[in-house]
Amino acid sequence: MAVLALVPILGAGAGYWQARQKTPAPRRPPAALAAEWRIHGLDSGSSGLQAERPSERPSAARAADRAPAPRSAPAPPQVAVPTPARSPLPSNPSLPIVADPNGRAWPLGAAYVAGLPQTHLDGLSAVVLDNAMNPAPVFVTLVSIDAAGAQPVRHVHVPAMGSFRMESLRPGRYEVQHRNLVTGDLTRSELFELREVAGRYGTKATERTVALDPWAAIRSAGPTAAF
Repeated sequence: MAVLALVPILGAGAGYWQARQKTPAPRRPPAALAAEWRIHGLDSGSSGLQAERPSERPSAARAADRAPAPRSAPAPPQVAVPTPARSPLPSNPSLPIVADPNGRAWPLGAAYVAGLPQTHLDGLSAVVLDNAMNPAPVFVTLVSIDAAGAQPVRHVHVPAMGSFRMESLRPGRYEVQHRNLVTGDLTRSELFELREVAGRYGTKATERTVALDPWAAIRSAGPTAAF
């Protein structure tokens, strides 16, 4: 009974395979097959183990990278411009001052200048001219300042680093004007006063020291008695 039951089943299976062999499978278009092969890497010339190669055509960016850089025009040659020489400062032909106002040579040391007024000799006061800080000789004029105006009363030559004492000066207001005989600079001191005070034991007179260095003197801003 079992054997007989299998016969119809086998017969039905044989008929199914015969019918499938007689009915051909529908053909797919070549374009669809080619697309499927490219997806799976099975196109002609491929082993199926390599992915699709990127395009060998260079992109525009790569072409720009390989393009040679534009050559800039050569810079023009630099021409050295000569610097104009600075003209020397004009020299003063009267410097240094080698002669006194009368055209005579200066005294060798500290002394009154001969031929110039030396007045106001009736007093007891004194003025010391200190040129110790000045490396140049000077010509000094002591000027009396009173109601009548300015009057030169003493004229002295003081050498570099030297000093001189003017004595027997009468009371009154004075200023010292002095000219540097090397540079020609004219300076003046501040106004000062000489006094005489009578006392029980005699008369006391003023003694004043005037420094002739540039730091202690005031630059002249008005008319002066010195040449």
